[in-house]
Amino acid sequence: MAGLSPALSVQKGMTLSRAHDAAGGFDSLREAYEEVGVDGYYADHGAAYRNPHEPILIEALCLAFSKLEEAGLIDASTRPLRVLDYACGSGEGHLAILNWVDGRSERLAASVTAADPYTYMSYEKRMGYPCQRWSFEDISGGVLEEHTPFDVVVGAFCLHLIDKSFLRTTLMALARACDVLVVASPHKRPHIDADHGWEEATSELLHHRIHIRCFTSLQRPRPDAAVMAAAAARAATAKHRAAEEAVANAVTHGLYPPLTVTQRGHADKAGDDEEEQGAAVGTAVAAAEDEEIEAALAEITAEIEVLNLGALRAALAEGGLDTTGKKAQLAERLREARVKAVLEAAQQGLHGAAS
Repeated sequence: MAGLSPALSVQKGMTLSRAHDAAGGFDSLREAYEEVGVDGYYADHGAAYRNPHEPILIEALCLAFSKLEEAGLIDASTRPLRVLDYACGSGEGHLAILNWVDGRSERLAASVTAADPYTYMSYEKRMGYPCQRWSFEDISGGVLEEHTPFDVVVGAFCLHLIDKSFLRTTLMALARACDVLVVASPHKRPHIDADHGWEEATSELLHHRIHIRCFTSLQRPRPDAAVMAAAAARAATAKHRAAEEAVANAVTHGLYPPLTVTQRGHADKAGDDEEEQGAAVGTAVAAAEDEEIEAALAEITAEIEVLNLGALRAALAEGGLDTTGKKAQLAERLREARVKAVLEAAQQGLHGAAS
C-alpha cells in the first residue's frame, strides 16, 4: 500500500452550501438523523457520503496517532501497523493514517482494512480499495474473530450511533480483536470503560471541537513495558531528529540570521564555505537544544505533519508565501518559514542579552 496521501476533497472553511450537501440536503447531520433516522440517512446517502468535518478530523486523528506513538503504544518503525477503519465513511480514518505515516520517513506504510455497510461505495470509489460491509451487529456477532488482530481500530463519528442494547457487546468484540481504540466524536459519548473491555490510554485530545479519546484493550495481551519504552524512545529520537533537520534546512537555505563571531565560537574564520556552513549548522543545532527553542521547533514539525494539502496552501497564502508545488514541497516551505521566525526571535533575544 502506498504511503503517499491522496488529495483531500474537503478543505477548511467549507461553505454552508457544501456542508448542506454533505448532510444530504439537511441543515446538519443531527437534523438528518432526527428526520429519517441514522439507518435511513445512510441507506439513502451513504454512496455519496462525505464527512463535513473531514480536514480537522484528519488533523485530530494524526495528533492522536502521534500521542500514542510517543507513549510507545503504537510503533510503525519496526513493522507496518494493521489498522481497522471502522464505519469508515468515505475514508477519513484511512486518509489520516496515510497522512500520519507520510509525515516521518521512519514510519512504514500501514495495512488498512475498511468497513462500512452503508458508505462502502463512497469509500471504494474514492480510495480505490475494497471495503467490508460489516455492521455493528456483525462486529458484535464476532466477525473479527476470523481475522488477524489489529494494532489500531479507528472509530470516527460512529460509536455514539450504536444502539445502547448492543454497545457493550460491540465494544467487547472490538477489544478482543484490536489492541488500541481511537474514538473521534463531536462530544464525549459513548462512555467507555473496563466494563466495555477498554481502559483509557492517554488524556483526551480536543481539536477544533472534535473530541479524541484513546483506549487500550483489556481483552488482548498487555504490551511489554520494555517494548513500549523502546518504542517511545525511538519516537522521541525521530521527533528530535525532525527538529534538528528543520534547523539545518533553515541554515542551508539562508533562513537563519547571520551569526556573529562570538556566537560561532569555535568556528574557524579562515575555513572554506563548507566548513563555515558546517559550523553554522552545528551552532544552530546547539541553539535549538535550548529547551524553549527545541520545544517550539518540535511543535512546528508536529503541527505541519498533520496538515493536508488544502490546509498547507491556506497557511502559506496567509503568510504571503508561494502556494504552488506538491505536498512535500509545501510542507517544507511552511516549515522553513516558521523555523525562520523562531530562530529570528531567538537571535533577537541573544542580541538583547548582549546589549
